[in-house]
Amino acid sequence: MSRIFLSHSPSDNAAAVALRDWLVSQGFDDLFLGLDPVRGILAGERWERALNEAVNRCEAVVLLISRAWLASTWCRKEMTLALRLNKPIFGVLIQEMTTGELPLELAGSRQIVQLARGTDHRMFRASLPDGREAHVTFSNSELTKLKVGLTKAGLDPRFFLWPPDALDRGGYLSTRLDGQIGYYKNAANRMIVPSRRLHGLEFVLALAAALTAIAAIGKWIPFDLAALTAVFTTLSGTIIAHLQASRYDELILSYRATANRLSNLRATLNPDATAADIAAIAEEIIGAETRSWQASWLKEDGKTSGSELIGANRM
Repeated sequence: MSRIFLSHSPSDNAAAVALRDWLVSQGFDDLFLGLDPVRGILAGERWERALNEAVNRCEAVVLLISRAWLASTWCRKEMTLALRLNKPIFGVLIQEMTTGELPLELAGSRQIVQLARGTDHRMFRASLPDGREAHVTFSNSELTKLKVGLTKAGLDPRFFLWPPDALDRGGYLSTRLDGQIGYYKNAANRMIVPSRRLHGLEFVLALAAALTAIAAIGKWIPFDLAALTAVFTTLSGTIIAHLQASRYDELILSYRATANRLSNLRATLNPDATAADIAAIAEEIIGAETRSWQASWLKEDGKTSGSELIGANRM
């Protein structure tokens, strides 16, 4: 489970590699970047499945925003998915632009980092997968702001030791497995408030539709097109609220079940199991949760043709 997901446009590969390298140098070495030959998407993998799994399982999403990113349908999908899953999101502007150019979902966010602004830039060298080398600059003070923001979001780099071979059994349990258990418990708790709000909205809309229908039938209000429209509009809103609330409810159950399975794993460990053994079992538990969630997601929203899942079509 990569803890940080980097969303970027292929046009910004150099900036993405440079930011990844800087994050790693600061201790944030457990992250996902699609073009990374080791931790990214492997040759032959289906892009949408791999990206959905990575976003679902991460603990924070960093959006490398440029005009190319804004124009990318795929990048917008990654942002929408992160928002629906209530992930902490950091908008990192790697190109100068006004806040009015940002997506409405991010325009009011406090977690916007302006790497392209200022006069305190540092030069970074980026070695791209195709062997080319590029150079980019980022604001030093804004990089510090990003590091502080990630740390405040619970992503302290002191607990990023990976792979499991670099840890002993006790170290893996305290820095990784306990963190995964805590993450899924917290993720479930974060879903409770929006779920309750949507269920409340569902109740209010259903009540409004019922009262309008009763009033019209009782001839307290004219039973005309306006009344009929009001009933159908509120009923439609009720259905939408119910469907969205159901999604949150499913995620709450899924996250809690995963936390319980990981907790059970920790409580029933074989004394001879190594960190790598425990990691393999934990990742299988997390992978099962992801596949279950993803199947539901693609069934409801997928309706995506097979050609759209190929990496060459990622725009």
